[in-house]
Amino acid sequence: MKRPPCDWGSTGGETPDLAGGLTMPQGTNGNIVSRKLLSRILALLYSCVGSAQRAKAESEEQHAVYQMVIANAALAAGEGDAFLTLMSAGLEGPACIHLRALGELATRIVVSFRRHDLALKLYKTWPAAWERLVKMQRPEIEFDEASDKSAKDMRQLERTPEFQEARDAVADEVHLINDVESTMWSKRSHGDIYALVQVSVNLARRGSDVRAPIVAEVPYGIMVDVLLVRAIGFALVALNYIIATFRPNVPKELLDQIVEDYGKLQAAMPRVHLTGGSEA
Repeated sequence: MKRPPCDWGSTGGETPDLAGGLTMPQGTNGNIVSRKLLSRILALLYSCVGSAQRAKAESEEQHAVYQMVIANAALAAGEGDAFLTLMSAGLEGPACIHLRALGELATRIVVSFRRHDLALKLYKTWPAAWERLVKMQRPEIEFDEASDKSAKDMRQLERTPEFQEARDAVADEVHLINDVESTMWSKRSHGDIYALVQVSVNLARRGSDVRAPIVAEVPYGIMVDVLLVRAIGFALVALNYIIATFRPNVPKELLDQIVEDYGKLQAAMPRVHLTGGSEA
């Protein structure tokens, strides 16, 4: 069997500029202003991913950057959409894994934009990763090229010091997902012992609503808005960097309004979770 070429082919087509809205998911959980703003950003992100497909690269490095940015932005739009849908329905705990994914994808977009050499290294892990996946399912298949058994896959590369330094720099400078958030937001979906204890304690103290202590994040009624604002920040970073990479036709006044609305939300953030119960 031939190994696939290292060319994802996301760009280079003649896809026209796309535009359109995003239907708000059902549910009433969380600040409606925050949910509407996240929906607007995701609609733009979906549109920019489509518009960016027509870009044509002029070098191997630029091609790798284009593919990494557009593919990660596409995943980020979907993860943001999943987060908003679950959060709106009150499934705050299960939604957190999608918030983690959105933050990690946004970080990879920024790293790829700033460090073309690292983007190329990540991009080139595809053929070996594909071969390993095939071998897991059909070990008898032989390939026409000898594979590098020591080659790292993308996740392994991202754990090397070189990539960790780049990711940490992005997290600090752009205020993206940090190690604490990454760890805590995965505990529910992974069935971590902390999550098991947390829901058990919540159940022991529950009132008449058996669902809330299982799916909601504490402090109840407050953490939902904190997480929504965090999601808006991650999605906005992904949007800004796909625009910076591909320069799609997005009206400046539209972006300015989104940034202004985001600033108002941040200024109005509740402080109860920081002050032990009283508004700051």
